[in-house]
Amino acid sequence: MMNKSLWLLMLSVACLFLLSGCQGQNNQTTQPPECQVVSAFPPDGATGIPIHSTIKIRFSEPMEVVSLQNAISLTPAVNFQLFWEDDDRLLSITPENGLDYNASYTLTIDDSASSLADRRLAQVYILGFTTELEPPDVLQAICPENTETEPLTQPVKIRFSQAMDTASIEQSMSITPDIGYLTTWEENDTVLVVVPAPAWELQKEYALTLNTQTRSQAGAFLENDYSCSFLLDRIPPSVVKTDLPVDNYGKSIGKDVYIHFSAPMDPDSTISGLTLSPRINYETSWSEDRRALVIHPLENWAVQTEYVLKIETSAKSDEGMALEEVYSTTFTMKEAPESPIIIETSPENHEENVIPEEIITIRFSKPMDTASVEQALVIIPDTEVSAGLEIIWEENDTLMSILFYQKMRPGEDYIIIIEPSAISKDGMYMEKTFRLRFAIEPC
Repeated sequence: MMNKSLWLLMLSVACLFLLSGCQGQNNQTTQPPECQVVSAFPPDGATGIPIHSTIKIRFSEPMEVVSLQNAISLTPAVNFQLFWEDDDRLLSITPENGLDYNASYTLTIDDSASSLADRRLAQVYILGFTTELEPPDVLQAICPENTETEPLTQPVKIRFSQAMDTASIEQSMSITPDIGYLTTWEENDTVLVVVPAPAWELQKEYALTLNTQTRSQAGAFLENDYSCSFLLDRIPPSVVKTDLPVDNYGKSIGKDVYIHFSAPMDPDSTISGLTLSPRINYETSWSEDRRALVIHPLENWAVQTEYVLKIETSAKSDEGMALEEVYSTTFTMKEAPESPIIIETSPENHEENVIPEEIITIRFSKPMDTASVEQALVIIPDTEVSAGLEIIWEENDTLMSILFYQKMRPGEDYIIIIEPSAISKDGMYMEKTFRLRFAIEPC
């Protein structure tokens, strides 16, 4: 008969053996047969993901790096770099140049990826997400600038990279210091126009700000606050250019002097501030916008004489601002063009027995300013003039023909006079009065 103590010992050994076997079976069932993805960023199906995000995948155990590199893909295709952390359990995927805006991406890790324990991925892993909308950007801002004559209602124009939600601007825009304004939109809601009501003030700095609640029509917001500042002031007028009657070598190229200003000028104060020495008789006229003053000499410029043209600061713009500084320029006509002369007439001077129907012709030595010649023309007696006449210019305005509507009277003496105020096209006056005398044949 077995000893009781020995029997108890054998029973204890058997229990221990059974318990160790059960423990081994439990260990085999709690450890998964394959490795798994346990978490990911961004989550599958996520939207609005920033384009410079890093994708992170956490595995259930350390991974074999080479196998995973061969198993991973991102579509649409993007160049990316892989970084491992946490003993190769955490994978970071960083696109080299970021992702595209408003694009759908799919990350795939096929089941060829394995762990360091040589266990395959449980199944193909697929992660899909969509990136954020492209935020609008300010491409250009045109702010009011210092002005000579422009009204103080110049608009602010802001050009955006995409069509904007116009209603959001009402909440996101501010102007300091506070001023009333009106807004309109141009170019399919891509250009914001802000007009002050009633006007900007001089010597006051304004700042227009759009905060990050400014939204595009697609629903994206400005990434950062945008601000533009401006300070308005009046700019005094100045002389921007002078067209002189001579070229750089002193050769005559015209008759008149043209003075161009940066702003419309007040004629009275400008003429009062103008001096031309040595003195010469002249008339003045203005361009329609009063930005150009024209000096018309009533005599020829003297040769080899230095003329000094000066405009004092007493000259003022239409807005009442004085000329920025005294303006002065000089010129010398070293060689004057020839004055025009009359080289041929029909009838000839002092000719007798001219037929009453004859057309009078006068030929000049150079092309003439026809209006000045016709104004300088005098006909004695003026009976036929009262009845009407026609003046015809030919041959490049060197030949003038006078046709009377009524016959000249038989036996009458006629005198054709052209005063020296007649000028050629190159600006030269006739040196003296011209007279043509002839007699009509008697009946």
